Amino acid sequence: MSDYNPLDLKAQQKSKDSKKSAERIDRQNEESDIKWLMSSKRGRRFIWRLLEQAGVFRSSFNPNAMTMSFSEGSRNYGLVILNSIHTLCPELYPTMIKEQKMSETLMTEANQTNEGDTQQQVDATTEQSTEATTETEQQAESVKDQQGSDESSVESETSESETPEGAPDKYEFNSKVADAPNELDPEVLTAFGEVAKDLDLPQDAAQKVLDKVAPVIQAKQAKEIEKAKADWATTSQSDEEFGGEKLGANLEIAKSSLNAFGTDAFKSLLQESGLGNHPEVIRFMYRAGKAISEDSYVGNSQGANAKGGVPKDFNGIANALYSDQQTK
Repeated sequence: MSDYNPLDLKAQQKSKDSKKSAERIDRQNEESDIKWLMSSKRGRRFIWRLLEQAGVFRSSFNPNAMTMSFSEGSRNYGLVILNSIHTLCPELYPTMIKEQKMSETLMTEANQTNEGDTQQQVDATTEQSTEATTETEQQAESVKDQQGSDESSVESETSESETPEGAPDKYEFNSKVADAPNELDPEVLTAFGEVAKDLDLPQDAAQKVLDKVAPVIQAKQAKEIEKAKADWATTSQSDEEFGGEKLGANLEIAKSSLNAFGTDAFKSLLQESGLGNHPEVIRFMYRAGKAISEDSYVGNSQGANAKGGVPKDFNGIANALYSDQQTK
């Protein structure tokens, strides 16, 4: 039974995108293959044989309609290949023609020499005929050796010029990126290395991308953290339970529970992370302070708000809760 759901538009769009992606990859592979074939003399000779066998350079007319249709179909496929060559590597097409003409000329001269020797020595001995044949074979072998030498030269140049530097077996990234405030987490570097390897980026290129991206990401994270702290402070100021006009006094109640049960390490954690200014953390400390107080606890004269006033922002709330911690 098919899983196709005509009402699931997202799934249909995802299927279309996947199909387009697969088609794009196939097209890129085909184009790369044609360029690779046309980059060597051997590959160009193979392409030329395909074009000739397809009938690109001759008419497909035939009195028999079926035979003509078959020939035209073969010719059309050859024209598709020819069009790809003109689109992807047009500069190599004249080279292919020149090589083919040169090969045909050499082979024709070799055949003419063979025919001329045969006619002139029709009444000669078998030994003389053998010598003529041997000379012709040597000429053909010379042509063949020259073609092989040209192919080796072209393939060597292509290999040296077209072999790109790919991804290393293992990336060695600098964890402290320039312009980045903090060192990058090893897990972040590992994940980035996996992406860079999928893209086949060399070491230098991958490090360059990391140098550009890491500072932006860290700055964005720091900005979001500061925004969250500011939002917590704003929410705490207007909290129905402990905020409003009595915020200063209620923070003293919260501070009493923190001083009674919190260690210095816990106080430092709340202050440095900003979690101590989260409304729910303050609510917990406020309720704990009320529970341990014998009466409505307002705080001693050493508090940050002993002189009066309501904290207005993140720093004000922090000072109210951690004034003793800051003076140590």
